[in-house]
Amino acid sequence: MSIVEDFDYVVASRNGLYFVNKSAWSRFREGHFFGVTVHRGRLYCFECAESAGGLGILGRIVRFDLGDSGGAEPEILVEGLDAGCHQVDFIGDSLFVVDTHRQAVLEFDRDWRPVTAHYPIPAAAFNDWANGYVHMNSILGRDDEILLMLHKGNLGPSEVIVVDRAFQCRKQIALAGHRCHDVVVLEDGGLLYCDSTAGSLSVHGGPSIKIDTMMTRGLAVGRTEIAVGSSLFGERIGRRTLPGFVTFLDRDYNRLARLELPGAPTQIRRLDGMDLSLSTPA
Repeated sequence: MSIVEDFDYVVASRNGLYFVNKSAWSRFREGHFFGVTVHRGRLYCFECAESAGGLGILGRIVRFDLGDSGGAEPEILVEGLDAGCHQVDFIGDSLFVVDTHRQAVLEFDRDWRPVTAHYPIPAAAFNDWANGYVHMNSILGRDDEILLMLHKGNLGPSEVIVVDRAFQCRKQIALAGHRCHDVVVLEDGGLLYCDSTAGSLSVHGGPSIKIDTMMTRGLAVGRTEIAVGSSLFGERIGRRTLPGFVTFLDRDYNRLARLELPGAPTQIRRLDGMDLSLSTPA
């Protein structure tokens, strides 16, 4: 029997990949993971990894079969990416990677060849907030549109921009939250996101649900249940050692359970693919 049958979610963290349910967790893989998506029975992840030549830290896209026990080596699909990439997801026939530090969205075809680097907002140097850096961290495709979360640091409230498939901006949505992560389009068209600074889960133009005294990051929305991550916000150099939590809510935002993890969640997906955080939910 596959270990996946005992769990409902995969959680990416700087301290490994975890399978979780409302009462237990199992570490599937050690490593430093920012993004993860579920597609056709496989996990696709963005992982920070030391370069083969020992020249520093780079990023790569790796794939795991969900039937694996966790002991097998991942299939490496793309190497040499910037270490600051965040979310990954399939939209149509392409895998998109949010290259956060370079302020771009990278597109790869099904043969893992680079298609192009999209710049929905002007390029800016990492952390150069005075000259246009906004820390784009999340992506979601819906119909002929793509939504991107702009964290924006201390510049003010976060923002979602909506672009067409050519990554031309159609509209900008100012949010009430600050330093936000994750964006989900609900069945009624509403936007659900992590108001990270407030430790909340928020509906744009609607309620804000307090999750924690810590920052919220990582969001999966199923038919009957929501999972949202939270963790302390530490100095970048020490974040790999921070623990975290996953809080489970019903679809009316009532708390069901809370699970502590050895790693701080960076992204959460439902393993069955029935998840509105996916651009192509099952």
